[in-house]
Amino acid sequence: MLYPINNIPQQKGVDGMNYKDRTSTILAILLVFVVISAQSAGAFQWRWMNPLPQGGALYAAWIHNAGEIYWVGENGAMFRYDGQRALSIFTGTKNNLLAVWGIRGGPLFVVGERGAIFFYSQGTTVRMDGGTTDNLYGVWGTSESDVYAVGALGTILHFDGTRWSPQESGTQFDLFAIWGSDPANIYAVGDGGVILHFDGEHWISLESSTTNLLRGIWGTSPEDIYAVGDEGTVIYFDGFHWQSLDTGRSQLNFFSVWAARPDEIFVVGGAASAGDAPAYGAILQYNGRGGSPWPMRLEERNFHHVIGSDNGQVVAVGEAGRVYIRQESVWESINPGGFTSDIRSLWGIEDRLVMASVNEGRVFIIDERGNRETFVGVNESLNDIWGTDFNHVYAVGDAGGIYRFNGIRWASMLSPAGRSLRGIWGSSFDNIYAVGEGSALLHFDGAAWRPLTYNPETHILTDIWGSESGHIFVTGGEGKIWRFNGVRWWVYQDSRVQTFMAVHGSGADNVYAVGTSGYIAHWNGRTWDSVQPPAIDTDLSAVWVLGENDVIVAGDSGKVYRFNGVAWIPLPVAADVNINAIWSANGKILLAGERGAMLWNASLDFPGIALTLNGEVFHHGDSEFTAFLSGFPGRSGNTVDLYVMINLPGGGFINYRTGDNTIEPVLSNFPMVSFAYLLAEGDLQGLHFGNYSIMALLVRAGSDPQDISAWVDWDWAGFAYYDR
Repeated sequence: MLYPINNIPQQKGVDGMNYKDRTSTILAILLVFVVISAQSAGAFQWRWMNPLPQGGALYAAWIHNAGEIYWVGENGAMFRYDGQRALSIFTGTKNNLLAVWGIRGGPLFVVGERGAIFFYSQGTTVRMDGGTTDNLYGVWGTSESDVYAVGALGTILHFDGTRWSPQESGTQFDLFAIWGSDPANIYAVGDGGVILHFDGEHWISLESSTTNLLRGIWGTSPEDIYAVGDEGTVIYFDGFHWQSLDTGRSQLNFFSVWAARPDEIFVVGGAASAGDAPAYGAILQYNGRGGSPWPMRLEERNFHHVIGSDNGQVVAVGEAGRVYIRQESVWESINPGGFTSDIRSLWGIEDRLVMASVNEGRVFIIDERGNRETFVGVNESLNDIWGTDFNHVYAVGDAGGIYRFNGIRWASMLSPAGRSLRGIWGSSFDNIYAVGEGSALLHFDGAAWRPLTYNPETHILTDIWGSESGHIFVTGGEGKIWRFNGVRWWVYQDSRVQTFMAVHGSGADNVYAVGTSGYIAHWNGRTWDSVQPPAIDTDLSAVWVLGENDVIVAGDSGKVYRFNGVAWIPLPVAADVNINAIWSANGKILLAGERGAMLWNASLDFPGIALTLNGEVFHHGDSEFTAFLSGFPGRSGNTVDLYVMINLPGGGFINYRTGDNTIEPVLSNFPMVSFAYLLAEGDLQGLHFGNYSIMALLVRAGSDPQDISAWVDWDWAGFAYYDR
C-alpha cells in the first residue's frame, strides 16, 4: 500500500512548528548548498551485495506484528522484514539509530545519536525535534502519546503526543535503557549501575546492587524485572529490592534482556577479543531465578539487542547485520546468504565476471551463473587476484603460495617465495609479476616463477599495477614507490608516508598510489606529486582510476572518496567496515573489504522507469517502478514545476519537467540532485522512500532553472512512491 506524505499526523515540535512546515523550511535552506554541491558530486548510493540485506551493525529490533519485524542500526539503517525479505526504509540520517519501540500494529518511535528521533507510521518516516543533540540510547512508552527516551548525561525526554519535553533525572550518568509496567512505574538504567524509578510525577534514584554499567532492562510485572550489563551482570527486582544473580559469565558484556514470562528470560551480549581469543557474541536463555543455568548460543559477532512477542517469537540482532529469529525453540539466521570473512582483493572481466579473494583459501565468484564460491584447497588467506580471462586467473597468499584457476578448479604453482605475497599483476599469461614481504619480487614467464635480481631494499612490497609491460608500478613500506620500464627501476620516496598500500592507473601517465594517513601520490608521466586532501585523514588501502580526472580511493571505517578533477567528494559506506579493494567496469563500481562487505553503486544499474503524475504515466524503459506525486503548494500563486532526474544504466541521466499536469523531457545541463545525495548530505526530514532512490525531485517557481532563488522559496510537494 502507498501512503502519501500529506496524510501523516501533523505533530508539532517544541517550537510549535509542525513537522511538515519544518521540512519545507529546512529544505529551502539546504537547496542552495545541495544544488551547488551536486554539480561536482552528483547522485550516488551504495547497495549491499554481500552480506545481505546489509553488513552494518544492528543495534535494536522490534516485533510489530506476526511476520513483521523492524530493526535499526549503523548510519541511519532501518529495515522492515515481512517474513520473506528485508526492505530498506530511508531515514535521511547518517547518525546511528540505537533503539526502537512501538505500538503493536501502530506507529514506531526510533532514537539514536545526536538527538535523532523518528516517528514511523504506515510507510512514512518523520524526523521529530526532541530539543537535544545528546545521544539517545533507549526508548519506551505506554501509548503513542506517552513515550520516553533516555540518553547521555542523564537525558530523559517525554512525548505527550504533541511535543517532546525534557524531564529532570537527577543524574549525570549516561542512561542506556528504559522499561515500565505502567505510566506510574517506569525504570531507567545506565552507567555506574544507576537505576532510576518514575512514579508518574518524579524520577528518583534507587539503591543498586552493582556499580557495573547497566545496558538493558525488561520485566514481566512490577515484581519481576531484570537489568543486565557489563562483566556478566544480571540484577533482579522482586518488587522490593534489587539483587545480583550469578551467571558465571563475567567474560561477557550483556547488552539487552527480554522476558516472555518469569521462567523464560533471554539475554544477549558478547566478549571482546583478548590475546589470541577472538571476539564473539552470545545468546543466553534463563529459566527463572531458581532454574537451570544459562545455556549459550555463540556467534562470531556481538549481539546488541533481543526482543520477543506473545506468540513465542524472539529476535536477536548484532554486528555485521546479523539477525536471528527463534521460533518454536529453534534459532535461525534470516540473512539470505553470503559470507562474513574479510575480502582482500577484486578482479573482473568487464561486468560479466568478478572474483573476490577472501580468507581461508576461498574465492567468491559473481557471473551470469549467479554468486558462488570456489575453494583453492589451502587454509591460507589470499591477498590478491588477477587474470587475463576466466581460464587464466592467479591468486597469491599469506604463506607465499601462488595458485592458478583454469575455469574449473584451482591448482598450486611452484613458488620461490617463503613469505606472504601481497600483490599480483601481469600484461599477459606469460608475463606476470608478484610482490610481497621480505622484498619479494617475482616474475612468471609462462613456464616458471623466478625471483628478479633487483632488490628494492625494503621490508614489504604491498601492491603492483601496470599499464603495459614497459610501465609497471610497485608500492611498499618506507613511503616508497618503484617504477619499472622493463629494463630499469626508479624509486620515489615520501618520508611523510609510512606505507603506500595500493596503486592503480588509467594509463602510463595517470597513476595514483594511496597509503597511510590519507596520503595520495600522483604520477603524471614525468614526476610524482604528493596529494593529501585535508578532509582525508584515514589510512587508505584501495584506489581505482576511472579516467583522467576521476579517481576513487577507500580505506578504514568505510571511508570512500571520489576525485572529480577539482575536489575529493566523500561517498562513505553505511557501515563501519574497512574497504580493502575497488573494481570498476562499464559504469559499475564495486567495493569490498572487512567482514565480507561487498557493495556496488546502485544509482547506475536500473533498466527503466515508469513515472506517474496525477494519473498520467510516462514510460522510460519497462521497469515496474511507479511514482505517485501530489500537491504542489506555492506561496505566491505562481506556476510550480517539478523537476525529476532519472539515472540511466552505465551513467548519465534524463531530466523531466512537470507542470499543469503534464510531463515532458527537458534538454538542460542544469545539475539536478538525486534523493540519495539529498538524503546523505541534507539529513532530510519528513520523507520515507522505498527500495529505489534514483530520482531527483525539486520544486521551483519561474522559468529560469539557473535562478537558485526560485528553488528556495517554495514548499515541498507531498509525495510517496513504491515499486510494484
